[in-house]
Amino acid sequence: MKHLFSLFLLCSLAGLAYGAGEEDTVPAPEAPPIHIESEIVVTATRNETELRTIGHSVTVIGRDDLQRHGFQSVAEAIAGTPGLQLQQNGSFGGTTSVFIRGANSEHALVMIDGVELNDVMSPSRGFDLGNLTLDNVERIEIIRGPLSTLYGSDAMGGIIHIITRRGENGLQLNGSAEGGSYGTWRIAGGICGGENDWQYSLAASRSSSDGFSSAGERYGNTEADAWRNTTVDGRLRYAFSKNLEASLTLRYVDAFNEMDTSGGPLGDDVNYTGELAQLNSSLKLSHHHGSGRWQQSLLLTYADTDRTYGNPVDDDHPDDASEGLYKGISRKLAWQHQFVPDERNILLAGYEYQREQGHSTYRSESMWGPFESLFPDQHADVHSFFLQDQFQLQERFFLTGGVRFDHHDRFGTDWNGTVAPVFLLNDGDTRFHASWGTAFKAPSLYQLYAPPSAWGNVGNEALQPERSWSVDGGVDRYFFHRTVWGSVTGFYNRFSGLIIFGDGYENLNSAETSGLEIQGKWIPRPEFRASAAYTFLHSEDRDTGEELLRRARHTFTGSAEFRPESRLSLLGELRLRGARDDLDLSAWPAVRIRLDPVLHLNLLVTWRLSDTLELYGKFTNILDDDSEEIYGYGVAGFTACGGIRARWN
Repeated sequence: MKHLFSLFLLCSLAGLAYGAGEEDTVPAPEAPPIHIESEIVVTATRNETELRTIGHSVTVIGRDDLQRHGFQSVAEAIAGTPGLQLQQNGSFGGTTSVFIRGANSEHALVMIDGVELNDVMSPSRGFDLGNLTLDNVERIEIIRGPLSTLYGSDAMGGIIHIITRRGENGLQLNGSAEGGSYGTWRIAGGICGGENDWQYSLAASRSSSDGFSSAGERYGNTEADAWRNTTVDGRLRYAFSKNLEASLTLRYVDAFNEMDTSGGPLGDDVNYTGELAQLNSSLKLSHHHGSGRWQQSLLLTYADTDRTYGNPVDDDHPDDASEGLYKGISRKLAWQHQFVPDERNILLAGYEYQREQGHSTYRSESMWGPFESLFPDQHADVHSFFLQDQFQLQERFFLTGGVRFDHHDRFGTDWNGTVAPVFLLNDGDTRFHASWGTAFKAPSLYQLYAPPSAWGNVGNEALQPERSWSVDGGVDRYFFHRTVWGSVTGFYNRFSGLIIFGDGYENLNSAETSGLEIQGKWIPRPEFRASAAYTFLHSEDRDTGEELLRRARHTFTGSAEFRPESRLSLLGELRLRGARDDLDLSAWPAVRIRLDPVLHLNLLVTWRLSDTLELYGKFTNILDDDSEEIYGYGVAGFTACGGIRARWN
């Protein structure tokens, strides 16, 4: 039935395109830029900086790209970024993790408007991307490589920073509705505007899906796992004067998903559910001195995550039941100063204080009797100071360097630094860039304080932070009057003191990753554009000599957009993730296995009815590839959806 729906939608849109002919009276959309220009980013240096002057490896996904590709979630949007590999645990809304240049998923710091989202009560303080939608998102900035110098713990592998939309004078409205395979539907709307000293933006969405079996249909599991998500995001700015302003951001997520006990045979569970309530907010005061040489800001952030799980007895599991509650809170104060002593230097200095705290309760019943694990409320405080200098020599050489001091009230002090030079040639058409840096990750509350179990120790208050040092370098080049852009970057990462579970948590492991990232863009004319990205990754557990689990050596993403006439857009995308190792946990002891490559072909067809209204059809995994992302867990087959979008200015 889903195939018939997709074929009908595709044929209908094709028929509309054929019948348009010369009677088209709708004005053509504004042509995309033919030159591939430099972006302005803030994450890499904590201030507005031209991308071409930054030595770190940075990818920016702007609002135009998000809309053109029809992405609905952050995971969808970043999946094609060189150096990134994502994996989803089963059905829609399932746990979604990201590896940046082969680093562990918890080594990626995820932020929205400066608010750190990493869950302080997850075992390793990672972040689940499964419920992070694109509501009200202006752009996504991705830093590949360590940046603990500016952001402290968790930024060992890189940073994913989601930046929401600022209001503009006037009034803009938008709305969308779609539906398709697996009983999936979504409605969304937003408003953006401003007047004089006020600017605001607000967006909300509701998503729902009947889903499929997370445990994998190939193993005989047939019970579908549903998912629901409600997201509200808002941003408000007020200028007290031309030199003083305040901004407030808020995002609330309420999500529900059905889960399975495990992947593989007998993994289905008809009543295992999870719920998420997440609140992230920030208040920022910014002051600009009249001379333009001094700026300061005071940022307060608050992140509150509640996760609950319930699994009562059922016919298939008459002796098993469990329930769990996990609550984590993170608060941060950041005071930052920017000085411009002369035209060649920008100095940045700041202080941060962060407190994370949390508690959890887990209870279960089984044939072995009742079990209870209580994690009493615990907290950790971190005080940090950082200093950065951005130096410029004419318009050819740029150097960013910084140092950071962190004092954690459990393990003590840690120093980190970074250096990132850039050299431009040929009027900026050729750019050589490099970066070197060290980073750390503090032990999580769970790793420090989890109570012992009947099988032995769990938490370990003597844990030290995980540490890394990394280096990368490459060259970017424009060709053919800046209609073609290419980039090649090599990288190497060394990790030590990685925390694993032995006799409780211990600093035992070390690892290294290295590789090559190649990417390019081609825009020969306004109605056509293409891009591609390839990553080669070598990863090694230095204690065993084996490849790190779930890291593919080869990944590739290619996309092309063609507008055969003013109202019709065809955008195709190919994503390949190579073979990689995983563990079969159904065996005892677990057996190391090789997962097949994953190949997805996607198509987005958009038809503009007017300046304000458009129809679209989205077809994902057209080849119906059922290769697993994680061994034993189900994947979505060929899916199709159709929808309508409206915008009013």
